[in-house]
Amino acid sequence: MKFIFPFFANLTVLGTFCLLILFGLLLFKQTRFFLKKILSALSLKLIFLISLLATFGSLIFSEVLRWNPCKLCWFQRIFMYPQVLIAAIAISKKDKNAYVYHRFLSLFGFFIALFHYLIQRQLISGIDCNLVSSSSNCVKINFYAGFVSIPFMSLLAFLLIFILTFFYENQKENFKN
Repeated sequence: MKFIFPFFANLTVLGTFCLLILFGLLLFKQTRFFLKKILSALSLKLIFLISLLATFGSLIFSEVLRWNPCKLCWFQRIFMYPQVLIAAIAISKKDKNAYVYHRFLSLFGFFIALFHYLIQRQLISGIDCNLVSSSSNCVKINFYAGFVSIPFMSLLAFLLIFILTFFYENQKENFKN
């Protein structure tokens, strides 16, 4: 069981590097077209994979490791869990408009995760992440690699999904009705 958190934390570190590389490549005009072509075809599958890993990860942390989620963790789950089902249905039905649902769910989830992470990093003081609950406090959870925590994992997942929606939106013309 000791490998579970490091496994997801390492995925988060890898995702962070991928995000930084993506931003770096988007700076160059020559690579933008290449990225658009590759990521538009894979974006919905990547959204499904990211949301599935985030959902399973949160369930493993709470149900296997018995880490009680705080109120802010629950709010983030509300915005992440439906994305697995939406992406699965969109893949099977070739839904060209599913990006809209993912974009809004991930945007709201991102802001909650950002707020949660800022509280955890103690950049926002006077509030704890439970707000009104008595469950365990995420601030007490140790950071992995100096910055990775459960709120950061959620923050990165929502951000990646949000960015991928723009690539998915661009490829909607490729779907056949």
